[in-house]
Amino acid sequence: MVKPKQVIVKQPALGQKILELRKAKGLTQEDLVEKCNINVRTIQRIEAGEVTPRIYTVKTILEALGYDLNTIQFHTPGENPNAEKQNNGFLRISFFVGVLYFMLSFIESFLDFKIWGVGFPNPEFNNIISFGGYLAIKVSVIITFAVFMLGYFRMTEYYPNGLVKTTSVILAALTFVFLSIDVYSFYEQEANAFFLPVVAISYGIVCTVFGLGLMKYRNVLGDLAFYSGLTGIAAGIALMTLILALPGLVMLAVSEVLQLALLYRAFERHKTESLLTTTTG
Repeated sequence: MVKPKQVIVKQPALGQKILELRKAKGLTQEDLVEKCNINVRTIQRIEAGEVTPRIYTVKTILEALGYDLNTIQFHTPGENPNAEKQNNGFLRISFFVGVLYFMLSFIESFLDFKIWGVGFPNPEFNNIISFGGYLAIKVSVIITFAVFMLGYFRMTEYYPNGLVKTTSVILAALTFVFLSIDVYSFYEQEANAFFLPVVAISYGIVCTVFGLGLMKYRNVLGDLAFYSGLTGIAAGIALMTLILALPGLVMLAVSEVLQLALLYRAFERHKTESLLTTTTG
C-alpha cells in the first residue's frame, strides 16, 4: 500500500505556485480568467498572496492550467501540519477569551473609577467591593488579557511580525505589574498619585509600537489590520500626553474591538489555509 502524501496549500506559496504554472503555460491573467471564469481581480489578489481562496476555487484554477491539486507540493519540508492546526485552534480560543477580557475590563474600570475617582479613595471604599472580590476581578483581567495577547504572539509564528511578537509580551507583562499594584493599593487603601502617569505613559508607548506592528499586516489581513493599528497608535499617543488620557482610553477600547476582529480574521484565514489540505494515494 502506498503511503498517502500530504499536500498543504497556503499563502503566499499558493499564489506563487499559480503564477509559476500560469507563466509556464504562456498565459496572461486575462487568458486564465477566460478558462476558469473567475474575476481577474480575484486572480490578481490570489497570485499576490493577498487572499486565501476556497479549495473549490483553487481546484478550478489548477484544472484550467491543466494541473491536479493532489500532484503539487506547497508545504515547506519539515513543516508539521498538525502543529499548525493546533496553533490555529489557539487563535480561536484567544479570540473568545479576549471577548471575555473586554467585558471584564469594563467591570474593572467601573470599580476603579468608583474606588479611586481621580486618585483618592472613595469615603465608601470598603462598601464598594471586598478585597477578595477586587482581587478576583484583577486576576481574571490579567489572565484573560494574557491569553488574548498570547493569541497575537502565536499568530506571529505563521505571519511573522517582530513588533507584534515583542509588544504582545510586553503588554501582558505591563498589565500584570500595574494590576498587581492596583491590588496592593486597594489592600493598603491608599492610592499613589505618581502611579497613574507612569501607567498612562508606559501603556501609551507600547500601544503605539503594537499599533505600528498591526499596520504591517495590511497586505496579509486587509484594511482591518490598518485600522486596528491606526486606532492603537492614536490611543497610545493620547495616553502619552496625559491630558488626553481619558479620550485615549475610549480610543483604546475601540482599538481592542478591532484587534479582536483582526485576531478572528487571522484565525479564519489560517483555518482556510489549513483546510486546503488533501492526500494522494
